[in-house]
Amino acid sequence: MRKTFLIILISIPFIVSCDEQVSPKSDFKNIYVLNCIIRSDTAYQIATLSHTYDVEGYDPYSNTEDPFINNASVVLTFNGKQYVMKDTITARTDTSRYNEPMKYFYLSNFQPNHYGPIKIEAFLPDGKTLTSETFTFEQTSIFMSLSGFASRKFTSKNLINGSIEFSWGTLQSQDIGNAYFFPEIAIVYTKEINNVKTRYTKKIPRTYINQSGYLPVYPGIYVGSSTLNIDSTTINRAMREIASEGINKKSYTIENVVFRLLILDENLAAYYSAQQTFLDEFSLRSYQPEFSNVTGGLGLFGTYNFKSSVMEVDPEFVAGFGYSNP
Repeated sequence: MRKTFLIILISIPFIVSCDEQVSPKSDFKNIYVLNCIIRSDTAYQIATLSHTYDVEGYDPYSNTEDPFINNASVVLTFNGKQYVMKDTITARTDTSRYNEPMKYFYLSNFQPNHYGPIKIEAFLPDGKTLTSETFTFEQTSIFMSLSGFASRKFTSKNLINGSIEFSWGTLQSQDIGNAYFFPEIAIVYTKEINNVKTRYTKKIPRTYINQSGYLPVYPGIYVGSSTLNIDSTTINRAMREIASEGINKKSYTIENVVFRLLILDENLAAYYSAQQTFLDEFSLRSYQPEFSNVTGGLGLFGTYNFKSSVMEVDPEFVAGFGYSNP
């Protein structure tokens, strides 16, 4: 399996003579791009197949011709059976660039429910083939647990050992090498303006660092079984950040807290890590990193699963910050 990363670091200043002709464009190469993320929470799967394109000048958004590849076929192979994806079209919500309907491939009856290898193949009209392989995960083989609370309601008070514990892992040893875990804890709340309530979420970071103000540090991707610990100080700061001081906090209603665990294969984990590296405010880069695990072209083929748990919030805890209870 080929994986490609491209990260160009700006490490030292450079000077270009005014007499030199420098072009940011290289020689154009027509490359096929296949993207497909297999989701375990639905039987409706989607794949896109396109190609690179060239434009006059340097603005890639000036292209108005949809790069979708027609007259191609996309096939999934799982558990010894092949599933041929159908091509279809749907209306675009944004027609500022492309006017014609959006084209893609889909399956409406495919929901993998156990651990095993899965393969995708795209057969192109010029005879070329794009391929990629990965693994799916069985829902029942993954566990998550919550502990540290003195009661069954979310609060930062009276925490056992001073923090909450969000733990996860897999029950099958063969999954551990391929499963990557991305935990999230989010406060769900509504804000009412002119009698209209809008729902929002506030993610609770792993911690805060004091660097010219408190900056949140969110959980990253974990390999194998692990535990995320969040102390009461971090929880309280996240709660205070929902509404600034001096505004009517009663217009904010704290609904619940959601604990969510995403289970990613190695391809999605690598792609996410590359994007996070590029977006890291402490790094300076001239180009976004490129990740691909598709043979014969570029693209991303990955799988993910997830588990979630919803916890009611302690009314006294909510009232202590001036917010409303549901």
